Amino acid sequence: MPEKQTRKSRAQMREEKRQQRVRFWMGIFVIGIMVLSVLSFALVFYGMPASGGGLQFRVDDNQLFVQTRAGEVNFFSWPDAHQPMPPGAMQLINQADAIIILFDPTDEDNLPLIDFVRWDFSQYFDAPVGGALTNTSDIYPYDIGSCAMATQQTPVIHFTQGNEGISVENACITISAEQEGILFERDRILYSYFNII
Repeated sequence: MPEKQTRKSRAQMREEKRQQRVRFWMGIFVIGIMVLSVLSFALVFYGMPASGGGLQFRVDDNQLFVQTRAGEVNFFSWPDAHQPMPPGAMQLINQADAIIILFDPTDEDNLPLIDFVRWDFSQYFDAPVGGALTNTSDIYPYDIGSCAMATQQTPVIHFTQGNEGISVENACITISAEQEGILFERDRILYSYFNII
């Protein structure tokens, strides 16, 4: 009888040790998964390098910031989300004596974002940035204009509603976008302007 109890005790002890080992390794596995999750979150959200020249982005208040030749610039999307600008678009902007932003003052849904982008372009572009309207307005002191007034020395950036995209015809760069798409195309232009994409 005592021998059977001893054997059971030994078998029980072996089983308990096996269960302890299983719990230990499961704990290590769970801790490893948690650590890798935290590290991957930190890399993606706080320190993912940009595609252009290994620039480091800083994330603050859901915006990305990176040092450029014009100082620190904020972005709303990663550079990897963007296609390069159409051929000739950046050449027009880089070689311009002045740039005219053409927009519809009756587009009330998009006006705040267009105004924000116009102000940003005036801060970052080397050439002075002016404005022109597609319709009359009591709010904006600009003349009526169109893409027909665009020249190589004074290209026009025309904001219009439509599916997101940028096209170039003669010296007129047309940005078709609405709402947050305006910010997305703004990022695309500034990433190209600062040679990040």
